[in-house]
Amino acid sequence: MRVRVAVLIILTCSMVLPARSQKRAVDPRLSHYRVVVLDQIISDGHGHRMPAHAAAAGTLGFVVLAYHSDGKHVLVELVGTSYHTWDALRSQGAANADPMMFSFDKALVPQATIAAAVKAAGFPNVDLSKTFVRVP
Repeated sequence: MRVRVAVLIILTCSMVLPARSQKRAVDPRLSHYRVVVLDQIISDGHGHRMPAHAAAAGTLGFVVLAYHSDGKHVLVELVGTSYHTWDALRSQGAANADPMMFSFDKALVPQATIAAAVKAAGFPNVDLSKTFVRVP
């Protein structure tokens, strides 16, 4: 009987302590918004090729995951300060301006869904679990 009571007390404590430690929210200055995008490639004024939406205001960084074989598209992960950093990107995708273009919010969409879309777009060897963007 005493063993059951002791086990019950230990289980109760183990459930209460993790919930208690998560009371504080993350400081908004430290949170970032990430999207995985199949974007168009553009050239800047100096002839450097880059994703079309990588220079949007509020973008903290990006990493190119893979280049498409057509030479016009790139799979990229963008990191920004706000959800609204990529409003132009979302509206362009919704308008179907480029039928190949898509974007997924990493926090809202399961990784399996993103991986399936990436594979269907012609990127069979991209492993999303091994990519990251280093934000200063």
